[in-house]
Amino acid sequence: MKPYITYVGSFPLNYSKENFERVVMDVVSIGVNYPALPKLKEFVRMFMDPLIEAGVVRAVSGGYVVSDAGRFSSVKPYIQEYVWAMDLIKNMFRDKIYGVRAAVTGPFTLASQIYRSEKTSLSNSVLADREFIRRLADYVASAVKTVEDLGVTLIELTEPILSVIVGATLIMFKYTGDEIIDVLNRVFKVKCLKAIHVCGPISPKLAGILLNSEVKVLDHEHSDIPRNFEVYSRELLEKHDKFIAVGVVSSKNPKVEDISNVKNLVEKSITIYGDRVFAFKPDCGFAGLKGFFKSNEEAYRVSIEKLKLIVQAVQESKA
Repeated sequence: MKPYITYVGSFPLNYSKENFERVVMDVVSIGVNYPALPKLKEFVRMFMDPLIEAGVVRAVSGGYVVSDAGRFSSVKPYIQEYVWAMDLIKNMFRDKIYGVRAAVTGPFTLASQIYRSEKTSLSNSVLADREFIRRLADYVASAVKTVEDLGVTLIELTEPILSVIVGATLIMFKYTGDEIIDVLNRVFKVKCLKAIHVCGPISPKLAGILLNSEVKVLDHEHSDIPRNFEVYSRELLEKHDKFIAVGVVSSKNPKVEDISNVKNLVEKSITIYGDRVFAFKPDCGFAGLKGFFKSNEEAYRVSIEKLKLIVQAVQESKA
């Protein structure tokens, strides 16, 4: 299998239908062959808004506070921007790409920003509340199913908090690996390809949890965190029938990389993982680049330049 070229999803542009369509047009035109449905709203907020509207939570400075958990059953997640982007892809680019991915924020990460009171600390979040986590998992599962029904071929659960709560030896809030696996599997009641994005350093303990879940594609940072190359081997991925999506440009550093460095990461990935490389991509989303530039347009230009580098590196690489 030849690795695809993709990205995590977010871009440093303002929220509008025109900008969603612009991103899709731009990324396909430069050779990204497995585009993601763009995200122009903060990735937790886009899935929290339906909970706010239903009265389950309310927004406070620094996060969200539980208002009425009993209203979960009334929440019907709907992501308008994904509908816009998918309609454009179906109408214009169906024959130019290999597939479409979409990101859905995971229950652990959502829970990490929902608090019992206005004291917004991780220890005061609902992460320790197993029942609340199960309700969140069912809510996320309904969002995943809604997104699958749009026609995407891969759904990626975004769970950056997992690299925080799962350490080298201990897991916060006394979770077991099996409990985390059960929640991840509870979310993915779909037929399309299942993936998970966890940024930050991946501990061997977390890697073991992900390998034993039903997730098929493991998506991590490698450009900014090269030690993540050491977490999995080709043999380990083959044993668990998993694939890996490798970050080969930084989404935090505003400097556009040298092509030779990107090519080296592409070739290193193939040397280590062989045909278990599913895709090459930026480490994470590009929304964070907003803070480095005077305008969103300049930040967006750098985002596209970084994606062009990945396309060029894959085309020119010996891999």
